[in-house]
Amino acid sequence: GNLLYAHDGGIINVGHKTKGTAGLKITMGDSSKYLALAEKGGNINIGVVVEHLDSVDYDKATVLKGSGDISGNMKADDDSKVNFGLSGKYKYKGDAEGNVNLYLKSGACWEGSAIGDNTSLDLGSDSLWNITSSSAQHLKVHNGADSSSKRSFVNVGEGNLTIDKYSGNTTFVYQHDATDASKILGGDLTIKSAAPVKNLSSGVGSEEYSVTETPSTVYLQTSVDGIDTTDEAAVNSVLDNLAKKLIYSAYVDGERNLSGRVEIAEGLTSSSVSKYYSNITFDAANGQAKKEDVIYKPYTGVIFGDAAADAKAGYQDVISGTAADKNL
Repeated sequence: GNLLYAHDGGIINVGHKTKGTAGLKITMGDSSKYLALAEKGGNINIGVVVEHLDSVDYDKATVLKGSGDISGNMKADDDSKVNFGLSGKYKYKGDAEGNVNLYLKSGACWEGSAIGDNTSLDLGSDSLWNITSSSAQHLKVHNGADSSSKRSFVNVGEGNLTIDKYSGNTTFVYQHDATDASKILGGDLTIKSAAPVKNLSSGVGSEEYSVTETPSTVYLQTSVDGIDTTDEAAVNSVLDNLAKKLIYSAYVDGERNLSGRVEIAEGLTSSSVSKYYSNITFDAANGQAKKEDVIYKPYTGVIFGDAAADAKAGYQDVISGTAADKNL
């Protein structure tokens, strides 16, 4: 049968704030059964404690320390909820359907797909969603990492990806064709609306919380492998086609909560180094992203401290356009 089944108002909690998930390692052998199934008002919490702070209108999620990989599908109807958390270098493998909220922290990885349009995903720094389905994906909410210097990652699949509400700092990784690097593989990314990152803090020993806001950013990235970086036109074409993958819908209505860039990186991991990038702007008529004209090379060589000389040598890290004054 199903491993965890909550229904008719029932609640199941798995994990302890100090002991974590206490050696929880699960592999569901029957794909027709669920790791977690909630219906008719049932609620299941696995590896995470979520509490709403009324004073600052903030959902505080405490993700418990993981102890192993977990596999199995999860499902909740509209009147129910499954909260799933995993922290550490562990992997959750499975699909999430319906009102399922996933919280992955400290390098945890989700391999699977979102079924329907009611799943929410919270990725911490260096955490990853590896989309395994070729079908279109839809997230109700996606919160990325708090800092642009320690981003979260999504490996984009073949299908389009739609996010209703986005905040945070996430790199969306695309592959490109082996024979024609300007051909970017994978679905389009549509962010309907974006909001600043909310950062929760409290005084030492204090139960009084405060929330500050920092800008949200989005990066579209592909590997330098197979790209002739001595050909400026080739580099420009790759970056231009990367930008065409992104639409920021609410930009049409005057919302200005998202900045970002397209970049060619050495490797496609959390430790990858950006080799070339351009900042992006958005078309006020339709929210389509487009790269700016200038292509930058981040500082990857010896820096002599003379800004003019370093820039002339091609070592630059300049943010402009809609990204001006943002901490990218």
